[in-house]
Amino acid sequence: LPPYLRQTLQARQVRSTLKVLIRNDEKICGLIGFDECVEYRVWTPEEISKLSFLSKVLSVFLFKKKTEIALWDNLQTRLKILDLLPDYICVVNPETHVLEYTNRKMREMIPAAEAGAFCFMALRGGQAKPCETCLVERIHRGETENLEITSPDGKIHLKVHFSFIKWSQNQRMLLLFGTEDAIEKD
Repeated sequence: LPPYLRQTLQARQVRSTLKVLIRNDEKICGLIGFDECVEYRVWTPEEISKLSFLSKVLSVFLFKKKTEIALWDNLQTRLKILDLLPDYICVVNPETHVLEYTNRKMREMIPAAEAGAFCFMALRGGQAKPCETCLVERIHRGETENLEITSPDGKIHLKVHFSFIKWSQNQRMLLLFGTEDAIEKD
């Protein structure tokens, strides 16, 4: 062992050590060490195998966490981009009528249009059940002309464009969107 490593191990009273590589897709990404501080020993093939397996399990969790963080950061960046758009955007669950997502523009125009709210309550001023002229139902029936949302106070009329998209866990959702120039104020 190099002198600096020998000194480090002696200072920690390490008698025997085993180092196992941590890999991600066969690329070496790190090292995990197992130290014996009580007595000198020779690691058996079974111990080496078990500790190697443990390092593989640990590496899976480390890389999973790293991937989750990267995905979360990516999602937050994309949501910020959607909030910067001058268009209004909302995602509606067509089965439950729940708003799954609304961007900043939509929330500014209709403050009750928050994710988690029922579309008929948020967009229609607290209405207790789906609208008789329900946009979701009209789209389900194949009606695609003259689709619009009117704010609860009746002052904002939004011409609606739509598309079905895959959302979390591949759920089919309804994306409603439109541009600022499609807004008419009474």
